[in-house]
Amino acid sequence: MSYLNEWRAAWSDAAESVELINVLKTSDVDRFKKELLSFDLIVILHSMNADSNAWLPRVQTPLSNRRCPLVMFVGNEYSNPWLSMELRLAHIKSVYPEIIATQINIEPAQWLYRGTTKKVAAAPHGLPTGVKPSDAVHRSIDFGARGFRYPWYLLDQERNNILEAVEDSVRAVGGFVDSSQSQRFNQLDWYRFLRSTKISASSEAGSRFVFDTDEIWIPALRRLSQESGAFDAISNDARGMALARRLPAPLKSLLRKFAQTIGVEQGSTADLDQALSIELRSLTKIDQFPHVDGKALSSRHLDAIATGTWQILQPGRYNEVLVPGVHFSSWDPGKGAEIVSDALEAFRDGRAENAYLTLEANHSYGSRVQDILNSLNELGE
Repeated sequence: MSYLNEWRAAWSDAAESVELINVLKTSDVDRFKKELLSFDLIVILHSMNADSNAWLPRVQTPLSNRRCPLVMFVGNEYSNPWLSMELRLAHIKSVYPEIIATQINIEPAQWLYRGTTKKVAAAPHGLPTGVKPSDAVHRSIDFGARGFRYPWYLLDQERNNILEAVEDSVRAVGGFVDSSQSQRFNQLDWYRFLRSTKISASSEAGSRFVFDTDEIWIPALRRLSQESGAFDAISNDARGMALARRLPAPLKSLLRKFAQTIGVEQGSTADLDQALSIELRSLTKIDQFPHVDGKALSSRHLDAIATGTWQILQPGRYNEVLVPGVHFSSWDPGKGAEIVSDALEAFRDGRAENAYLTLEANHSYGSRVQDILNSLNELGE
């Protein structure tokens, strides 16, 4: 249930003809340059900018000379000490897309992308295609969760805390738990896991503190560089990273392990001890820099709903798509056992299936694409 594949398929379905371009392939970039004037619309998906500032410059010149509208999705809309937000915004501004399609709520996105686009359009994730809840599956896991711990630089611990708290509450009522914060599944295994799980837990994705400057990170990075025995934390776009991203996953994993043995690690994914993480957060002076709330609905929230897995979630906006009581149970640490017991009843009383039915008609990826096209049409009116 990869959301990148879902978005690509939805755009392909909405068009009479489609040219798919992979900017990692020189031949594709050359083809894009040659065919540029034949396009009616150019769409850049999240993978172009989510983890690197190196890819957009490959097509910056032709994009600046385009004669058709450009819709640009932005991935990982949070601040990262090892991926410059200032450079990301400058790159976006250099091609000035007609539409920036954002995963975060529209008000903070308008502040973050001010001056870089004609219009910011809401583009939250949709329900995965072809997946529906089923009563015919046996759910052997009372509480299940997979995913990596949120790193220190997101500057809040909501998701880490709720996962631990709900897991403890499920164990306290005698439930069976299958949870890991150091492992992820591939698409097929993730689907199977959710099908076997009664309840999961999470918070909104992203960070409550998104900055438009890199200056916020200077004290923390200085402290990290002084840490005795610390690894060499390299940026997302350090020399050699472009080549590493082209490698098959198994080889990439071996390369990462080898780099760790010689004291080199990608800063964004480094696993720091708790004491150092707390210190780095304390050195990040949030109140001294303008920022916005970048919390958002995640594709994983909708994956769970589509497979009939009931969720216990930290209270939040969830892009105004999810409603507490209808799509999830709101977490209250003072009522842990009560909330867990009620959530485990969601299958017998029909809430898990109803959560999907209330979203099915208007929250597909196809409907999201149509919303963006409507926003684009409004620009021409």
